Amino acid sequence: MNTRNIISWSYIISIASFGLTIYAKIAHSESTMTLFVLALLTQLVFAVFAIYELRGSEHFTRREKADWTVLIVCAPLIFGTYYLLRLRHRILPT
Repeated sequence: MNTRNIISWSYIISIASFGLTIYAKIAHSESTMTLFVLALLTQLVFAVFAIYELRGSEHFTRREKADWTVLIVCAPLIFGTYYLLRLRHRILPT
């Protein structure tokens, strides 16, 4: 599995896990903590691989790389979506 797939799938699994965590918390389920840990771990995998991919790109200035690194670390659910849908086409060859 290449980096492109790892980033996409880890983000999808993370979003699904966060959604299931919210549902489990509302339903007072016992598995809330397990789902939350899964969501955090998959979000961490996404962030690490996205930052690695971003840092290796020649299409961004140093300032843009630093900005996106901070955004992906601080608010990965919001800026991760933007990164996947809009920003990756500048990095990856088509």
